[in-house]
Amino acid sequence: MGSWCSSTRKFSLTDEDNRPDEISQESQKLEALGDKLQRSITGLNSEEFDRNHQTLTRLIQELNELESVHKTTVSSSGLDLTGAAVRDASLSMDKMIEHLSTIYDTVNELQQKEKLYSAQNKGILRTVKSVNMKRMDKTLQVHEKLKGQIDTLLQNISHYKITGQNETKAKEIKSETLKLIPQMRKTADHIQETVNEVKHVQK
Repeated sequence: MGSWCSSTRKFSLTDEDNRPDEISQESQKLEALGDKLQRSITGLNSEEFDRNHQTLTRLIQELNELESVHKTTVSSSGLDLTGAAVRDASLSMDKMIEHLSTIYDTVNELQQKEKLYSAQNKGILRTVKSVNMKRMDKTLQVHEKLKGQIDTLLQNISHYKITGQNETKAKEIKSETLKLIPQMRKTADHIQETVNEVKHVQK
């Protein structure tokens, strides 16, 4: 009997001793996620990110100029230039979205752990609550929709170049392009507004 009681008490003490370790592990996870979030926010303020934004601004301006050209004429060379500008602008937006997507996913994960926050990591909680998730969610959805339209346009331009110059197809691509450019301009502005807002979120 004495042996059984001793074993039981030993198990109980071991179980209790493990709890601080579990709490410590959860705290470490929160800190790691908090650091990941802060790194992504810091990335939005980096010189590299600013250069990418300047590139996107320049490409959108090029698309504005190409838009006026497409309104008056359609040519194979014009479609080539437009396709290249659309592709490059899309890549620039993708880089910006990559940061925002990481921030969105990290904040979402941190929100699920809100009840586990201790006094030591309340700073992370303040950062999480400062991020406008509704705006970010809308930005990511708008970009995803635009991305699909861009891929379709680039495929159509590529197919047009392979199969030969078909006037009807060229007009269809022209119509797609004239619809897409304003959407790209609007999406780029929306992304930048979201970026500017998140840039000022601090831990």
